[in-house]
Amino acid sequence: MDKRGITGLLLIMAILFAWQYMNQPSPEELAEMQAKQQQEIEMVSDSEQAKDEISLANTDVQIQNFGSDSASLILIDSLENVALVSKFGSFASSANGTEEYTTISTPIITTVFSNKGGRMVSVELNDYHTYDSLPLLLFTEDSTFLDFNFNFENRALKASDFYFESEVIEPIGATDSTVVIYRAYAGSKAKYIEQRYTFFPDEYMSKYTINFVGMNDVVAENNNSILLDWNMRILNKEKGMDLQRQKTTLFFRTSDGDTDYLSEGRDDEEIVELNTQWVSFKQQFFSVVLISNNSFKANSTVLTTTALKSTDYVAGLSAKMDAELNNGGIAMDLYLGPNGYSMLKEYDIDLDKQIDLGWGIFGWVNRFLVIPVFNVLDGTGISYGIIILILTVFIKLLLSPITYKTYLSSAKMKVLKPEIEEINSKFKDGDKMKKQQATMDLYKQTGVNPMAGCIPMLIQMPILYAMFRFFPAALELRQKGFLWADDLSAYDSIYDLGFAIPFYGDHISGFTILMAISMVFYTRNNSQMSMGGGMGGAQEQQMKIMMWMMPVMMAVFLNSFAAGLTLYYFTANMVTMAQQFVIKKFFINEDKILAKLQANKSNPKKKKGMFAKQLDKMTEAQSETQNRQARRRNK
Repeated sequence: MDKRGITGLLLIMAILFAWQYMNQPSPEELAEMQAKQQQEIEMVSDSEQAKDEISLANTDVQIQNFGSDSASLILIDSLENVALVSKFGSFASSANGTEEYTTISTPIITTVFSNKGGRMVSVELNDYHTYDSLPLLLFTEDSTFLDFNFNFENRALKASDFYFESEVIEPIGATDSTVVIYRAYAGSKAKYIEQRYTFFPDEYMSKYTINFVGMNDVVAENNNSILLDWNMRILNKEKGMDLQRQKTTLFFRTSDGDTDYLSEGRDDEEIVELNTQWVSFKQQFFSVVLISNNSFKANSTVLTTTALKSTDYVAGLSAKMDAELNNGGIAMDLYLGPNGYSMLKEYDIDLDKQIDLGWGIFGWVNRFLVIPVFNVLDGTGISYGIIILILTVFIKLLLSPITYKTYLSSAKMKVLKPEIEEINSKFKDGDKMKKQQATMDLYKQTGVNPMAGCIPMLIQMPILYAMFRFFPAALELRQKGFLWADDLSAYDSIYDLGFAIPFYGDHISGFTILMAISMVFYTRNNSQMSMGGGMGGAQEQQMKIMMWMMPVMMAVFLNSFAAGLTLYYFTANMVTMAQQFVIKKFFINEDKILAKLQANKSNPKKKKGMFAKQLDKMTEAQSETQNRQARRRNK
C-alpha cells in the first residue's frame, strides 16, 4: 500500500472514532436503556411475540452502540438474560449464579450442601471409618446426584439448573434440630421452590421436603406429581470388594407391604407395578433410603443396577420415581446411616428386611435365636471373638440332643455291620432285590432306622445356613479384630500371595485353614461310624474321597468370606468332636446296644414305629412285584 492509501485509511479510522465518540450515550441515556430492557424481560414470559421483539430491539441497539465498551457489556448482558428467559421463563434470575457450599454437622453426621440444585453433595458418618481408616463417606459430589424435574410455563425444568438461596437454622438446645433451607425464586419473592432438610442430633433419619410456594400452576402442569431422578455410584468402603458386591443392590417396599430387591453383582432393571413406599440404595453395612409419606406412583418407579469393574466403586444404582404432590409439596424421610438390625427394626417400615439374614426358616433362626443371644453377649462388653466362641458353644449345647441321636444311630449301624456283611456275602452273586429285602428285614427286626442319622443332620442345617448369613451381615463385627484377624466381618489373611488365584483369591485365610483341618478330623470320625453300617467297598472308597474333597472345597469356597463365619465353623467342628467323645465315653455302650437289638428280634409283637411300618409297606410292594414277575415267567 502506498502513502496515499495509508493516509486515506487513517483519515477514515479517525472519522469513525470521532463519530463513535460523539454518538456515545450519556449516563442518563444508559439508565433509560437499562430500564427499558428490564421492562422488556418482564414482558417476555407473557408473550412469545414480545420475546422476539425484545431480541430485535436489542440487536438494533447493539448495532447502534457498537464500539462503546460500557454499552456493549450491558447489551451482551441483556442478550444473555433474554436467552435465560427463553429457556427458564420466570426462573431466569435463578439460573445465573455462583456455586457455593454449606456444611452442617450433628454429633453423628456431617453433610455438605451445594446451592446449585439445592442438593446434598456429601454425607460423612462421624462414628465410622473405611477399612483404610479414612472418613466414611456415604457418597460424594462425584458419586451421587439427586435431582427433580417438573414442568412450568410450558417448559421442562429441573432443580439442578438453578442456584438456590440458602438459609441455615442452627439448633438452640442440645435436642433441637438443624434445618437447612434452599429457595429458588420465580421472578418474585412470593413464588419459589423450597427444599428443606431437617437433621436431628442423634438420629440417622432426617426429613426432606420439596414445596412449590405460590406456584399452583406447577401442580396442574405436572398432573400432581414431579419426577425424582436419583443416581449413585457406591463407594468402596470395606476390605473385600467381592463380598461388598454380593451385598449391594436396590431394595424397595411396595404399598402391599412386600419388600423386594434387584439382583446383586450384575445389571438388572425393574419397573415397580405398585405404589412404592421407599427405595433404598443398600450397601453391605450402610444404606441411603428415600421414604415417601404419600408413596411413589405405580408403574413409574424405574430401578436399575449396573455392575462396575472399578476398584473405587462397588456398583451403580439409579431410581426414577414419580413423587405425588400434596398441597403443593412432597414430604419425605431420608435415612443416612448403618444397617444395624435393631436400629432399622425400630422404624417399623421393614427397613430391617434389607439385611440378608436368610429366607424362611433360616431368617427365623437368626431373628429369634442367634441375634437375641448375640445381643445379650454383646451387652457384657467382652471381645467379639470371645462372643463368637460362646455363641458357638451355646448353640452346640442346644443341639446336643440331636448330636446324641445322630451318634446313637451311627452306633446301631456299626454293631449291625457283621450281620450286614453276612447278608452281602450270602447274596454276593444272587438277586439284588433279595439282598435288599433281607437287609430291610434285619432293620425291621432290630428296630433300626438307617435314616435316623440323616434326620438330625437335616434339623441342624437351618442353623448352619443361618450362621452363614449372619456373620457377613453383622454390623457389630465390622472392623472388630480377634487374634490375627483385623476385621471379623471380612476375610482374615495370614499371607498375601501377591497374585490372584481364580475362585480362591490373593490371600490365605488362617481361620479357613483351621476350619478345613478340623473338618478332616470331623468327617473322618463320622465316616468311621457310617462305614461301620455295612457299606460296600465302593461306598467306603467314595466316603474316603469325600473326606478329603469336602475340606479342600470348603477351604477354597470360604477363603474370602467373613472371618467370623470361618471362626464359628472351626469352633463348631471342635465342639462337636468333643461332644462325640463324651457321648462315646460316658453314654454309649456298644455291647448293650447290640444286646438290645438282638432282644428286639425275639420280640416281634413290639409296637412298630413309623419306619418299621414303611419297611412293611416296601416289603409287601416288593413281594407283589416278585409275584407278578413269577406269574409272567410261568405263562
